[in-house]
Amino acid sequence: MNSAIRGFKIQCEFDIPENLLPVEIDPWLIKHALHNVTLNAVEAMNGRGHIRVHCENIERKDKADPDMAAGRYVKISIKDRGPGISKEHMG
Repeated sequence: MNSAIRGFKIQCEFDIPENLLPVEIDPWLIKHALHNVTLNAVEAMNGRGHIRVHCENIERKDKADPDMAAGRYVKISIKDRGPGISKEHMG
């Protein structure tokens, strides 16, 4: 993520609790995904702004999403203060 913001006036805030569940992930894939999302945010904010990365433990008890089994997960949320996607591009 650092390489995506290098050279820009971007502040990053990380909210990662100490009691986060251990996860089985491919380190390269998660790094690549976070880098791409961060880079999109940097571009949307014209190289200036604030990005917040928040991680939390969640437990899914229902089957509201058929692609995600009930169980315990780590949720990663990334928010920026950019203008968002224009309505003309939302489709």
